[in-house]
Amino acid sequence: MSLPIILSFGLAIVSGPKNDGKTNSDEKPYRIDLSGTTLKVKAGAEGGLSLQIKPIEGYHVSAEAPLKISLTGDGLTLAKNQLGHQDADDPKSAAPRFKVAFSSKAKGERVINADALFFVCSESLCERKTEKVAVRVDVSP
Repeated sequence: MSLPIILSFGLAIVSGPKNDGKTNSDEKPYRIDLSGTTLKVKAGAEGGLSLQIKPIEGYHVSAEAPLKISLTGDGLTLAKNQLGHQDADDPKSAAPRFKVAFSSKAKGERVINADALFFVCSESLCERKTEKVAVRVDVSP
């Protein structure tokens, strides 16, 4: 084995994979914020789901790439079941927020499920992401 081959192999082991310092391998470059959602509502009254995709610093949600959020509500009537860029408060936002009204005639614990597909981008890379979240809503008489 020649010396140049050994040196290049050693350099590859020492340097390892490139890490841009933005995230750990277990850390997502975004979070889903549901903080504006109505968690308690009276039967027959209207509540609201608030869902925001919040990228960490150095990342943004692509306004050009596909974005689709499918909503289902166990025992709830949702104003919309499918969301896209056009449904965001600001369709060009780097951290889009979506608001959807809901109601229920039946009391009890209900669940809103959201199944999201979107692209999170840095300066050098866009990644397709999927996320499933659920929100419990208490419907009282």
